[in-house]
Amino acid sequence: MAQVLRLKKFPLFIQKEIDQRLIESGFGDYELLAEELTRRGYRTSKSSLHRYGMQMKKHIENARNRERAIEAGITHEAAQDTGTGRTTVIVMDKHNGRARIIETDVAMHEVIAEIKRMAKA
Repeated sequence: MAQVLRLKKFPLFIQKEIDQRLIESGFGDYELLAEELTRRGYRTSKSSLHRYGMQMKKHIENARNRERAIEAGITHEAAQDTGTGRTTVIVMDKHNGRARIIETDVAMHEVIAEIKRMAKA
């Protein structure tokens, strides 16, 4: 787990690139990505990237499940309950095919309210 924490210490633009590459590759090509990052001076391993990718994939799946629950009429609060007490937000730019996962201690209904407020501005 220590190497996953190292990934989170990489510059934000590298973290975003890792996230995007993992999503685009369908959570594969870990060895190639590890080699490329290491050549660029960001030392990591295939195993570290795999652990990180599996966490990310789990967050995406949880978010999709919550979205389906909301569409089915389950309340935001019920959909938020993943056992962690945290809200996971996936911001997707469908035009560019990019995604970013954000975790926060803010309740889901507050996050949704803020997004709606910002959309009106």
